[in-house]
Amino acid sequence: MGRTGTVTLTNPIVYEHLLNKYGVSTLPALLVRQIERTLLTFHLYSDTSPQFAFPGPMLDWLTAALLTLGLGLALASA
Repeated sequence: MGRTGTVTLTNPIVYEHLLNKYGVSTLPALLVRQIERTLLTFHLYSDTSPQFAFPGPMLDWLTAALLTLGLGLALASA
């Protein structure tokens, strides 16, 4: 639980860091950018965290496309 408290948006240091990193000034804009980056990490952005620092997207283009299609079908049938 200690680590969670130091990396969440409720921590003022983390909040300020992310505002500066993403170039936004409001919480809603920050949340939109964070969600966008999280979803696009599968096929566009690389991981920028110091824990993993994987140099490229998590999936290749074909697997990312199939994942997107599968998620869309799962949501449509739910």
